[in-house]
Amino acid sequence: MREDGEMTGRRPHLAAAPETPLDNEDILDQILLRLLPRPSSLPRSSLVCKRWRRLVSDPGFLRRFRAHHRKVPLLGYFAHDYQCGNICFVPALDPPDRIPTALFSLPINKRSNITGCRHGRVLVINRNRKFLVWDPVIGAQRQVYFPMAFRGDKYMSNGAVMCAAGDPGHVHGCCHSSPFQVVMLGHGAERLLACVYSSETDAWGNPISIMLPQNSMVVSADCPKNTLVGNSICWLLTGENVAILEFDLGRQSLALIEAPQDPYYNTFDSDDYQLMITPAEGGGLGFLALLGFNIWLWKRKTDSDGVVGWVLKNTIELSSVILPRPCVGRSPPAILGLAEDDNVMFLLIDGDGIFMINLDSTQFKKLPVDRSMYLHTCHPFTSFYPSGPLAFTLSPLPRMSGSA
Repeated sequence: MREDGEMTGRRPHLAAAPETPLDNEDILDQILLRLLPRPSSLPRSSLVCKRWRRLVSDPGFLRRFRAHHRKVPLLGYFAHDYQCGNICFVPALDPPDRIPTALFSLPINKRSNITGCRHGRVLVINRNRKFLVWDPVIGAQRQVYFPMAFRGDKYMSNGAVMCAAGDPGHVHGCCHSSPFQVVMLGHGAERLLACVYSSETDAWGNPISIMLPQNSMVVSADCPKNTLVGNSICWLLTGENVAILEFDLGRQSLALIEAPQDPYYNTFDSDDYQLMITPAEGGGLGFLALLGFNIWLWKRKTDSDGVVGWVLKNTIELSSVILPRPCVGRSPPAILGLAEDDNVMFLLIDGDGIFMINLDSTQFKKLPVDRSMYLHTCHPFTSFYPSGPLAFTLSPLPRMSGSA
């Protein structure tokens, strides 16, 4: 319209709508990076639109997502169900993040048993002198036969699996294509023996040994049987006394570390005690003793004079932490396992069920229990899930063939 009021034939110019933050892919990328690292977060985001799906399924975004969070989610735990003969998965997260139990299931024969989980892999021992390394998320399996050094009077005590990726900034929890190592521990009449398998070379290294203490210590039957602390795998040794066997992966050396003294008897020789090696808060080696409903936590420290020793850092009274309060008159709690990255202990409390206890914050969570399954040990499992641009669905993975 002209100033004199006469209409013109031109259409009025419409101003372009202002750009919102979500229209800027750099800003949107930073927003999506801050989603919780839960199994449902990225799949749900991918359903918003094609643009979001393209962003969250990009391999570069997935690497940045894992690097941003670093904290790998604890999905649940594995246990050996002796009744059906399978390795069963028990989820620890609530819906919609709960991983279906049937998704992670592995049939094994009667001569096999699970010995641990770490960095997204499960290690199974077969008494026919071989290991099975299983990646439940992608269904990959590899068989590893025992080394020659463990024949004769050397026999297997325990095994451990871990990621061997040495890339700067590598985040454990999506190590499907990364190399891994298996550490095997055994003992003969006089010596403890350790050996390391590398998936990169598909070979075992040279065996490393140390003299057994005179009090005939053996790897503790308590769980967990080994703990990764820094660059060392540690085992609890029990016998007339208690000690810690440390295998330094970098130095390829074995050493014995004295355990802390208990507050009552000076040595942990009471059958009522349950003992466990833990990563200490802030790093380093920790030690836990459970007696009844009381927990003592130690940390190994170096004082100003350079003397290395144990310091009692905390005590936890379970009857005052867990609600509703467990009945003290019942059987004492039983340690089932430890999630190293979270410093979370799994406890079986008779009549109340299985509890996850964070040893730093003392926060707890009760997990569902299958009353038909006998539990002696559980193996916590941490991993980013789903993983990869093609895994944006919670449908079951392809069925695996064969059994351990």
